[in-house]
Amino acid sequence: MPATSEETIALLRTVPVFSTLGDEDLAEVAAVTVPRAFAAGEMVFREGDRSDTCYLMRSGRARALSEHTDGRSITLATFGPGDIFGELAMFDDERRSATVEALEETEAMAILGADMRRLLRAHPDIAVKMLGGLARRLRETNERLARQSFQTVQSRVASVLATRALRRVAA
Repeated sequence: MPATSEETIALLRTVPVFSTLGDEDLAEVAAVTVPRAFAAGEMVFREGDRSDTCYLMRSGRARALSEHTDGRSITLATFGPGDIFGELAMFDDERRSATVEALEETEAMAILGADMRRLLRAHPDIAVKMLGGLARRLRETNERLARQSFQTVQSRVASVLATRALRRVAA
């Protein structure tokens, strides 16, 4: 069932890249979202595809993976309700850097890159606020990479397990 505008705004509010936006700005972003559904096992997009849409998870689970030419694959990230992926498509149209697969029946809100860029040109204050959210995410990623670079394999595994356990407790 498609989300109402109020439900979409509430979901957007929980996403770090949109968390600095006020209600009016969130309503502008909600107006350009499109509901999408994916079956378990369905590929949302593949590594190397044209990047033109970002997705905000409403329900279900998905994973980002990278595949080696010899057939091996590695899961880079998992996504659940409130998570966003493919967000760089809001700013450019580079090729996808990973494949995303729905792990179970999934509902998402899609934001077409062209629609978002048009919105950002019309509302530069939204762009400035979103840049703050992106900068925060980049900083967190840099900190996580630095921590992982100095950890042993055992401590990295323990850290990932602890993080996942905390997410399940909070859910």
